[in-house]
Amino acid sequence: MIEYTVIGNFKYRGQEYQVMIDDEKRYYFLKIHPDGSESYIDIHEYIRLINEFKYKEEPLLIEDNRKKKKRKLTPKIIIAGIILTLSLSFVSIMNSMAPTMDLHSHTSDYSNTSSYTVQIEEQDNDKAQKAIDELYRYIEQENQNFKVDTRVDGWNLIKIYDNSELDDVLGYSREEITYNDIINDINNNPHMSQKFKNLYIKLANNLREQYPNMDLRIWHYNLQTLKIVELSEMDMQLKAMSGTACAVYRQDENTIYTVEGYDYVQGTWDYQVIMHEMGHPIRSLVTHIGENQVKARFQSYSGHGTVIGEALNSLLTLRSYDPNEKDVAYQFQSNMVELMVNEMDNYTYQDFVEHNLTYFEQQLNEYNGNNDAVEIIGLIELQYNDYHNKDFEIDEAQFHKVYDYIANMYYGNHLNPNMSAEEAIKVRDTFIDKLTFDVPEEYKVSIEHLNEYFETYCNSIGLQLNGYSR
Repeated sequence: MIEYTVIGNFKYRGQEYQVMIDDEKRYYFLKIHPDGSESYIDIHEYIRLINEFKYKEEPLLIEDNRKKKKRKLTPKIIIAGIILTLSLSFVSIMNSMAPTMDLHSHTSDYSNTSSYTVQIEEQDNDKAQKAIDELYRYIEQENQNFKVDTRVDGWNLIKIYDNSELDDVLGYSREEITYNDIINDINNNPHMSQKFKNLYIKLANNLREQYPNMDLRIWHYNLQTLKIVELSEMDMQLKAMSGTACAVYRQDENTIYTVEGYDYVQGTWDYQVIMHEMGHPIRSLVTHIGENQVKARFQSYSGHGTVIGEALNSLLTLRSYDPNEKDVAYQFQSNMVELMVNEMDNYTYQDFVEHNLTYFEQQLNEYNGNNDAVEIIGLIELQYNDYHNKDFEIDEAQFHKVYDYIANMYYGNHLNPNMSAEEAIKVRDTFIDKLTFDVPEEYKVSIEHLNEYFETYCNSIGLQLNGYSR
């Protein structure tokens, strides 16, 4: 039996599911029927849901009225009518490799990391059983390290989730690379124009002032080959697979693509976007070293927390040159993340560069004295996903726990029992403004609930709100 944190229920293509996550940040799902009963999902549902949660900006709807936070169960899945128990290795593989699987031919192709291929055909129970048994044996023989949270080795692939592993992989220590090296790397890079070199040097100097001891090894490594390429608007849309993108970093190419014709003046949205993309090569790496492909993404193993990572990256770069700008990429998620980080005494944006997102969750738990961070991060991710997918609906009340969690952190440092009601209301108004600044109406953030929690918190610390009214 495995203990899971229940994130919530959602509807996908009309079917209700429950999503949960284990301590290794691996997703698992159960199907929820109209009568409230549950059943296992089949292999094709599992692949599609993993893809939705991990790699797409097309989210899922949450509808969870139950109060159970933890569940213990044995993960199982249906393949060609057979209910099979999943090994932890198989769950890890599915969380890691699902996007390579062809959902139309029902073929799972692992050829990007090995020569092994599993073929599963519908209504062929014998072949399904044989294929899954063979896959289990292969996984157990070839890889024994799926639970490692800082590094995973296997199939000529090294995945790095913490900078503590870089000494061995890159071959040099953090002390060997300085900001002067970074500026020299930028000046000597033949693949970016002087316009972008000036921007990058400014970012380096800003970060040096704030984080003089930051680990710069990934940034240094990437700058040897990093390209910044300007494209026409049409070519940019094709490259980014988006009709609105003006810049994107392609990690597998170590290239930043941006729309031609911008001057990138500080204070403009275009400037912030290019700085955001320039931030990615500071901590993300895909390369080949010897016979191994090396990926350093510093996410959690499953990709859990990806949107949180984007928000942290935006704040790392934006706050390096403007401490007061409120307009920021991934606006609502950045609002929430910044409110949390600003109250924490055990986490900075340098930690974001040097550690994975599990570390952020651990530090949140330590600061708050509870174990709610995984659920909170999961809810923030789901809310972002729901907003970006018109096929889903959302009950906004499901996210009240997120607002309460963040408000508790903020009020804990800004409210005290000796305050007047007027002073307390100013604190509340500042918090609500920071949380909801420029948040689209579609998120349906309940100001009424935010006011209710403010009153509840004040009562809990004995802060009298005489004469207060909403």
